[in-house]
Amino acid sequence: MSGKTILFIPSNENHCKIFQSIGVHLKEYNQVYLSQGSYKDEGVEETLEKLGTSFTRIDDYEKKDAEYILRKENVGVVIVGNDSDVIPQWFVNSAKNLGIPSVFVQDGMMVEIKTLGRNIVKSTRDKLTQSSLKLKMLAIQLGRKKQYKKTSYGLGGCTQIHAWGEQSASYYINKGVDRKKIMITGIPKIYDSSIISSDGEKIILYTPTDFVRMNIVKSDYAKELAYNVCSVVTPIKNVRLIIKPHPREDLNLYAYLPEKFGSRVQISYEDVTKLLPLSSLVISDLSTVGLEAIGLQKPVVIYLPKVESFTEKNVFPNDVIAQNLVLYAKNEQSLLEQITKLLEKKWSLQEENLAIVKKYLGPLDNNATLRSSMYIEQLLKD
Repeated sequence: MSGKTILFIPSNENHCKIFQSIGVHLKEYNQVYLSQGSYKDEGVEETLEKLGTSFTRIDDYEKKDAEYILRKENVGVVIVGNDSDVIPQWFVNSAKNLGIPSVFVQDGMMVEIKTLGRNIVKSTRDKLTQSSLKLKMLAIQLGRKKQYKKTSYGLGGCTQIHAWGEQSASYYINKGVDRKKIMITGIPKIYDSSIISSDGEKIILYTPTDFVRMNIVKSDYAKELAYNVCSVVTPIKNVRLIIKPHPREDLNLYAYLPEKFGSRVQISYEDVTKLLPLSSLVISDLSTVGLEAIGLQKPVVIYLPKVESFTEKNVFPNDVIAQNLVLYAKNEQSLLEQITKLLEKKWSLQEENLAIVKKYLGPLDNNATLRSSMYIEQLLKD
């Protein structure tokens, strides 16, 4: 095992899965997963336990100081999934002071979405306003020492940014990031194509984005959309509807639906890398999963009334709708018509237009984590 340590600092469960898939390619190096412990709980420790990955809490160190921990663990590179988050940015800045490189691995689509009176970036970024009081106090202390500043996603000062595709790269560049720091890797997911549906039934997967948490819409609107999907899908014979909520959505938005509509509606918390391959078609809105499904050449229906009011014409999902890569449903009747068209195979994806999807997701070859690991190893060797 190499002498230098790779320090992974996940901020949420998605980061844990991404980091583990990257770490598989770097087994010759010592790897430490650092939990933010009592400062922030976004399911990291629970997820790492499920994955069988050992971790250390920041609380466990005798001195809770980034430079001290970096020295103690003999860190050769720091990997974060949210460079605007307090503790990861603290370690990135401290690593810079020690001459240690750092990497920000993108974990969410970078698209500006119009929300209740303002624009935000669609990503899995966590907001300081949702953090614990302890973390807020740490942010204030670090701010005074110029070791942390509130900044945009991707602008936390990492040596490298591992971006999905050119669309994300353009976002960072427009924010002032040097293009030389950006490495295009692709979306860091590996899809399990060995899973197949049983008994010949068709699976329709509904993947709403985290509408309410991101202040895109009110909870009643999100509930209405999900209810409408169930109302349309459940009368269709030999079809099962699987609802895959966003990991940090309020479960009450969907929990009542199986009881209301019966066993043909199921709530699933399986990873989309397992759910997408077994699905006959996908119903989505602004979720990245819609793009992932297109990348796997799965039929997709974008169901979101007045979709043009949420994003600009030249970005997702308006662009993929215009290029006939998905079907669009503006209401319940339209949703039924589009689903019927897909189930009866009366529509096919225009493969020649997949360049749009690659713009967002990067190379569609399942090798994103391998590319990231290669860039990380090069930093360790430099």
